Amino acid sequence: MIGFLAGVGGKVGWSGYMAKQIGGEDDGHWHEIIFAVYSSTVLFSMLAMDGYRAAHHHRIAGLARTRLLATQPIEKGVIVKQ
Repeated sequence: MIGFLAGVGGKVGWSGYMAKQIGGEDDGHWHEIIFAVYSSTVLFSMLAMDGYRAAHHHRIAGLARTRLLATQPIEKGVIVKQ
């Protein structure tokens, strides 16, 4: 999915391996953590791609324990309108 993301203007903002859970309820082991950065336009572009749709069942399975959050960037304490 990262290839599709890069192909339409999205990017991986940060990624890493889980070292230790510090707080919260343990709902299983996290292996990798990735923050994807993209606009809703990029999301709709990916959804229109045949290859993305063909592989989408893998994404659905991966989201079983994933936290998906829509966010808005903050620069110097001010919300940036996109």
